[in-house]
Amino acid sequence: MKRNLALLTDFYELTMSNGYFKDNRHNQVAVFDVFFRSIPDEGGYAIFAGLESIVEYIKNLSLIRRQLNF
Repeated sequence: MKRNLALLTDFYELTMSNGYFKDNRHNQVAVFDVFFRSIPDEGGYAIFAGLESIVEYIKNLSLIRRQLNF
């Protein structure tokens, strides 16, 4: 069974998603950023890798009711 990374979503993201849904924007394209807050260990540079993984994660992002523990 494939691990569902959507369960790592924080409450803010769920709140915003629900806002889009309630405002009838759930079929509208939305744009979000993926970022980090600081360079680890106070390094002078950062190397970005894994864009393909991020895109695949977002394309396959979904939850089913039994995963939400309602």
